[in-house]
Amino acid sequence: MSKCTEIIGKIYDIERLQEQASYLGDKYHYQPGAGKSWQGVPLRNPTASIKRDGIAIARALKGWDEGMRSCMDTPYLEGTSAEYIKEILTDLAEYGEVFLVRLLKLMPGQNIKAHCDGKVFNRDEGKIARFHIPIITDPRIKMFWAEGSQRRPSHMQEVHMRPGQLYYTDVSGLHWVENPTETTRVHLVIDLDRSEAVQRLLKTASLCELVSS
Repeated sequence: MSKCTEIIGKIYDIERLQEQASYLGDKYHYQPGAGKSWQGVPLRNPTASIKRDGIAIARALKGWDEGMRSCMDTPYLEGTSAEYIKEILTDLAEYGEVFLVRLLKLMPGQNIKAHCDGKVFNRDEGKIARFHIPIITDPRIKMFWAEGSQRRPSHMQEVHMRPGQLYYTDVSGLHWVENPTETTRVHLVIDLDRSEAVQRLLKTASLCELVSS
């Protein structure tokens, strides 16, 4: 089963997304352990904090599930600067509760190290479904998945995500991102409750993927 699945029919206005991303361009915070190369704007966060990364907050609370369910809009999601992003979240909220939402950027020539985000994101058994909408990217920027350990990965899957398209990503296993370009990669990353509606959405997308392969 693919670790990255294109959600058919979910394509968003890339010009409006890029405009909103530019409005929020000075709001980025460094991601934990990533230095200045990987930065994020928290749009929905546990406790609406804009000073700490939402992942860290969720872990600090009583488990991922409770941490994610405490998410609320941050000040960055208010007003016209994020109006279109709010429209997208309203659209996706029809499938399941919207948890953590971030704008994440990876600087030119930088990588996100290989890591696992935990079983809570597993495609078959997890409680949270993670989606990406690329806003600024380049065909040479790719996300990788592999089975096995970081030292001895196997069965690698390599994906370039196209701008404006909604993608589901299983980040429970080993994965990483490489940006060998002079482009700053910007993605809108959205975590949803793995509701029955989300499960049906993923099942339909997987069937389309099999038919097209």
